[in-house]
Amino acid sequence: MGGPRVGDKPIEIDIGEVQVAPPDAVKVGEDDTLQSIAELYHVGPKDLLAANKLTDPSEVYAGQVLKASQAILRRPVRHRCGCR
Repeated sequence: MGGPRVGDKPIEIDIGEVQVAPPDAVKVGEDDTLQSIAELYHVGPKDLLAANKLTDPSEVYAGQVLKASQAILRRPVRHRCGCR
Protein backbone atom coordinates (compact mmCIF):
# COMPACT_ATOMS: atom_id res chain seq x y z
CA MET A 1 0.00 0.00 0.00
CA GLY A 2 1.27 3.48 -0.88
CA GLY A 3 2.02 6.41 1.35
CA PRO A 4 3.57 6.71 4.81
CA ARG A 5 1.98 4.68 7.60
CA VAL A 6 2.29 4.13 11.33
CA GLY A 7 1.37 0.52 11.87
CA ASP A 8 -1.71 0.04 9.75
CA LYS A 9 -2.85 3.69 9.90
CA PRO A 10 -1.99 6.12 7.09
CA ILE A 11 -0.26 9.38 8.03
CA GLU A 12 -1.96 12.47 6.68
CA ILE A 13 0.41 15.10 5.35
CA ASP A 14 -0.79 18.61 4.54
CA ILE A 15 1.08 19.76 1.44
CA GLY A 16 -0.88 22.99 1.10
CA GLU A 17 -2.44 24.05 -2.16
CA VAL A 18 -1.63 22.10 -5.27
CA GLN A 19 -0.75 24.37 -8.17
CA VAL A 20 -1.73 23.21 -11.62
CA ALA A 21 0.31 24.40 -14.56
CA PRO A 22 -1.60 27.11 -16.42
CA PRO A 23 -2.19 26.96 -20.13
CA ASP A 24 0.47 28.64 -22.21
CA ALA A 25 -2.13 30.84 -23.85
CA VAL A 26 -5.79 31.76 -23.64
CA LYS A 27 -8.01 32.85 -26.51
CA VAL A 28 -10.07 35.93 -25.68
CA GLY A 29 -13.79 35.26 -26.06
CA GLU A 30 -16.54 37.66 -27.16
CA ASP A 31 -17.62 38.42 -23.58
CA ASP A 32 -14.14 38.34 -22.02
CA THR A 33 -12.45 41.38 -20.58
CA LEU A 34 -8.90 41.79 -19.40
CA GLN A 35 -10.25 41.82 -15.86
CA SER A 36 -12.28 38.61 -16.29
CA ILE A 37 -9.29 36.76 -17.76
CA ALA A 38 -6.99 38.06 -15.02
CA GLU A 39 -9.46 36.93 -12.35
CA LEU A 40 -9.76 33.49 -13.95
CA TYR A 41 -6.01 32.96 -13.65
CA HIS A 42 -5.66 34.82 -10.32
CA VAL A 43 -3.32 37.46 -11.69
CA GLY A 44 -3.47 41.22 -11.87
CA PRO A 45 -4.59 42.81 -15.13
CA LYS A 46 -1.31 44.76 -15.25
CA ASP A 47 0.67 41.50 -15.08
CA LEU A 48 -1.39 40.06 -17.93
CA LEU A 49 -0.79 43.20 -20.00
CA ALA A 50 2.94 43.16 -19.26
CA ALA A 51 3.25 39.46 -20.14
CA ASN A 52 1.76 40.26 -23.54
CA LYS A 53 3.74 43.48 -24.08
CA LEU A 54 0.55 45.56 -24.06
CA THR A 55 0.05 48.87 -22.29
CA ASP A 56 -3.67 49.55 -22.67
CA PRO A 57 -6.56 47.20 -21.75
CA SER A 58 -8.41 48.39 -24.87
CA GLU A 59 -5.75 46.58 -26.93
CA VAL A 60 -7.34 43.26 -25.90
CA TYR A 61 -9.94 41.98 -28.40
CA ALA A 62 -12.06 38.88 -29.06
CA GLY A 63 -10.13 36.18 -30.90
CA GLN A 64 -6.76 37.43 -29.62
CA VAL A 65 -4.47 34.85 -28.06
CA LEU A 66 -2.86 36.05 -24.83
CA LYS A 67 0.11 34.48 -23.12
CA ALA A 68 -1.25 33.38 -19.78
CA SER A 69 1.57 31.39 -18.19
CA GLN A 70 4.06 34.26 -18.31
CA ALA A 71 1.67 36.47 -16.33
CA ILE A 72 1.23 33.78 -13.72
CA LEU A 73 4.96 33.17 -13.41
CA ARG A 74 5.50 36.90 -12.72
CA ARG A 75 3.16 37.07 -9.73
CA PRO A 76 4.53 36.70 -6.20
CA VAL A 77 3.91 33.47 -4.34
CA ARG A 78 1.65 33.89 -1.32
CA HIS A 79 1.82 31.29 1.40
CA ARG A 80 -1.28 30.37 3.39
CA CYS A 81 0.61 31.13 6.60
CA GLY A 82 0.94 34.78 5.55
CA CYS A 83 4.75 34.81 5.79
CA ARG A 84 5.06 36.13 2.20
